[in-house]
Amino acid sequence: MIVGIGTDIIEIERLREAAKTPNFLAKVFAPEEEAAKRRPESLAAHFAAKEAVTKALGVGLTGVSLPEILILNEANGRPRIELRGKTLALADSLGIGSWQISLSHNRGDAVAFVIAIRRD
Repeated sequence: MIVGIGTDIIEIERLREAAKTPNFLAKVFAPEEEAAKRRPESLAAHFAAKEAVTKALGVGLTGVSLPEILILNEANGRPRIELRGKTLALADSLGIGSWQISLSHNRGDAVAFVIAIRRD
């Protein structure tokens, strides 16, 4: 059963500029996400995914910490969501057991769509 859905779109150039701000990447991404190594379009898609997760949780950016929402890639490149800390606790309290995620981008924009699924 679907608990929540979230989507977000962001201009790639906006993320490219934000990434130049000191400490921006550390405030938004966990070290395991290796944000500094990502191309701007991938970085923007991963940022959009974090915001989409907050929307699926029903809280927006209130009450969660973006570095606790990790967007990681499987060996085959497929993205996956991993939660930690208070964000994981919130998802657990909502009964969320799994996530589905889709990311895409074109030259100017990146988009993410996530579905939070109740555990059996």
